[in-house]
Amino acid sequence: MNKMILKTVSLCLVILILLLVLDYFKIITFTKVIREILSLLTLILTVFSSTAVICTSKSGLNKFLNYIILSSITLGLVIYIINGELNNILYVSLLFTTIYALMDMLFKRPA
Repeated sequence: MNKMILKTVSLCLVILILLLVLDYFKIITFTKVIREILSLLTLILTVFSSTAVICTSKSGLNKFLNYIILSSITLGLVIYIINGELNNILYVSLLFTTIYALMDMLFKRPA
C-alpha cells in the first residue's frame, strides 16, 4: 500500500483522536450524533490502518503495536457491547493508535 496514504490516515487519526479528547474534557462540546460519528470514523480508520500495516510491514515492532491495537479494540468493543459504557481497554487502544500514528508520521521515511 502506498506509504503516503498510510501517513494521511495517520494524520486523520491524530486529528480525530484530538477532537474526541477535547470533547471528553469539555473544551469543545459536540452533540451526541457528531461524537458518535467521530468515534465510528476513528474506529474504521484505526482498523484500516492496523490491518494495512500488519499485511504490508516487515518490521516486528510495527506489527506488534498494530496487533496490540487490533486486539485491544476487539476486546474493548466486546466489553462495550456487554456493559454499554466505554472502558479503559478502548482508551489504551486509542493511546497506542496515537503513539503509532505519530511514530508513522515523524520517524518513517516515505518510499
